[in-house]
Formats: sequence, C-alpha cells, structure tokens
Amino acid sequence: MRECHIYIESSLAWPKAGSGIVGLIFTDKNDGFTKTLFGRVDNATENKAILIGIKNALKYCSSFDVINLHLTCRYVAAGFNWLPSWKQKDFKNKKGELVKDYELWQEIARELNEKELRIHLKEFNGYRKWLKAECLNRGRKHGFIL
Repeated sequence: MRECHIYIESSLAWPKAGSGIVGLIFTDKNDGFTKTLFGRVDNATENKAILIGIKNALKYCSSFDVINLHLTCRYVAAGFNWLPSWKQKDFKNKKGELVKDYELWQEIARELNEKELRIHLKEFNGYRKWLKAECLNRGRKHGFIL
C-alpha cells in the first residue's frame, strides 16, 4: 500500500471570513519527495480555507491508498467523522439543512473515494511550525495580516 502525508496550515485564525494564505506540504511515507504549495483564499473562514487546501492536495493523491492528514483545525477533523453520515443524507444535517461548505465536502468525499484516511490532529511534526509561520509571512506580504 502506498502512503502519503499532507500537512496543512492557514494564516486565517478568526471566525469571520476574510482573505488569507493556505499552505500545504505533501510528501510520501518516507519523505522520498516533498511538494510545497501555497495559495490565496478569499472570503473564507479558517475552516473553509483548510477545506480548500485539502481538496486541492487530494488531487495529488490518486496513486496513494493511505492518506495521513496533519491539521490543527478541530472542526475539519470532526467533519471527517461525520462525512459518512453526510454522504448518506446528501450532505444534510439532522435538521435537513445542507452542511456548511457542503460543496467542498462533496468534492473531498469524491477524491477520497475508497482511500484510507488517517487524521492527525494537533500532533507534533517537523513541518507544522514552519508552515504556519510561512503562511503568516506570506499573508503579511500581501496585506492580509497587519
């Protein structure tokens, strides 16, 4: 089985929507290769920014069977627990309303397909601190952060 890791951070840290930077590092199990990507997001909360980053990162995972997702966003981590139920209910919650950011969750579910996903929430890793700092630096450079 082929295994990869996705490390993801964002310069956004407030519940209000805004513009910011999402950064991710994509690597195989043995760090045999590493790809680093940064992108600008607009009109996004931290949660939405992280989902956008995950959606984009998963496009590089087609040849992998196991995906290790390293993140610090509790909402997104919890969403992966709810994802099977959301899929069965056409991405509607218990009240029958569409879940927030359902379009992104649908795309993520399609990309994951039959892959095994392992969530690593707030676990120490060698990329986390640098990735967060780089997102903040790039956000300052573009005027998103004072």
